[in-house]
Amino acid sequence: MEAARSPARSSIRCGAAAPSPTLPVGPRFWTRSPSTALNLYSSQIDAFEQEDRRAFATRAAIALAGAHTEANLHATLENRDVIGMAKGILTQRHDIGAIEAFRLLVETSQTTNMKLHQIAAWLVEHRPAL
Repeated sequence: MEAARSPARSSIRCGAAAPSPTLPVGPRFWTRSPSTALNLYSSQIDAFEQEDRRAFATRAAIALAGAHTEANLHATLENRDVIGMAKGILTQRHDIGAIEAFRLLVETSQTTNMKLHQIAAWLVEHRPAL
């Protein structure tokens, strides 16, 4: 089995000499998820039945969903610390509460069309100059 990235869409292709139909891999509800393909090869033509291809697609989708969730969890944990530091800076500098500091970060994020963690990272990085 060979895993490869496909920018067009996720699919499974089964076959030997003659190409077989492709099946989607991964939940359709994903947005901004990586595209992936799973290629199955055999020395026999039509070695994989439709049920086999669907089973492979299902297992691949589950594995991709798990990897996607784990990557998001790591990013969230990293961003949480930076956002907490930015809230602390705003709380100390402007004598406001944590909820108000977070609201300011959210408003700035929406106004500038930047992600909240980017705003927080900028604030932490430039805190001496502010």
